[in-house]
Amino acid sequence: MTLRLQARLADALASGEFYEAQQLYRTLSFRLTARGQYDEAASLLYNGATALLNEGLHESGGDLACQMVAAQAKSTAEPPSVEFVSRVSALCRLMKPGSPEREMLTAKSIELTEACIRIKATIAPRNSASNYWN
Repeated sequence: MTLRLQARLADALASGEFYEAQQLYRTLSFRLTARGQYDEAASLLYNGATALLNEGLHESGGDLACQMVAAQAKSTAEPPSVEFVSRVSALCRLMKPGSPEREMLTAKSIELTEACIRIKATIAPRNSASNYWN
């Protein structure tokens, strides 16, 4: 990401122009995934989702969180890392229990972690279940 875009994104967040910030996050993540930089895209989307959820923008934050899971799904056929699963759990905790955004993120992350279930790695399903019931 260029310094100019980083500055523009920081300015949008600082000035409360959250819709513009969300669109910048989406655009930047699209560019990164088009270049095959899936981990960078997922990291960018995590930061954006966290920032928007902390501002109480659950729909926008949830949108970026679901895009983060989609970027991770494109990255590899291997199970997601423990760090990624922890990020999904952290985002779920920032969302309101029972909200459509939280349920969508939980569903998408469970789809992604089916590979973990097949190899008997239980951390991802356990974290997802914990977030769902809390």
